[in-house]
Amino acid sequence: MAKLPEQFNAESVEPSVEFSVLSTGEYIVEIVDADLIDSESGGQYVQIEYELIDCEQNGAYIGRHYWDRFNLVNNNLTAVEIAQRQFSSLCRAIDKMVVDDTDELLNTPALGLKIKVKKASKKQIDSDYPDDTNQTVAWIKLQSGTQEPTALPSAPVTKRPAKTAPVQTRPATTTTVKSKPPWQK
Repeated sequence: MAKLPEQFNAESVEPSVEFSVLSTGEYIVEIVDADLIDSESGGQYVQIEYELIDCEQNGAYIGRHYWDRFNLVNNNLTAVEIAQRQFSSLCRAIDKMVVDDTDELLNTPALGLKIKVKKASKKQIDSDYPDDTNQTVAWIKLQSGTQEPTALPSAPVTKRPAKTAPVQTRPATTTTVKSKPPWQK
């Protein structure tokens, strides 16, 4: 048994609310915190905390907080490339083309987030964390008058080569004579 440092009165503090998954949709947010955090694997990620200030769902989520992580230092180069592209989208949405410190992301213009619900995988369902999660799919610059997404795809996009017509190796007017393959002679 231990005595608390001071008496706690639950009547003077609002109880916590359940943090359910946000509905798929577009939200207007402000960045309220940003930090560079060391990961357990030896890498580092930028964690951004947003506060929702408006949304499509009639204000149902106003005041809620939402987080993004940008895995900028990692042994997995694909993860780093994805994180850099997504972080670039965020920076463009807040007009910060060069960033040296996470504090530069604070006190910036509000931006739009397009968020989707990511269904829990079978592995998650079988674990202690069976819930669906949210995923940001676009960062939207608001002050330009247009709300065009500035997001890049999560995975690198590789263009397939254009299809070309097959090369004809013999003239179209030549008739072919059926012959047996060499191994059947």
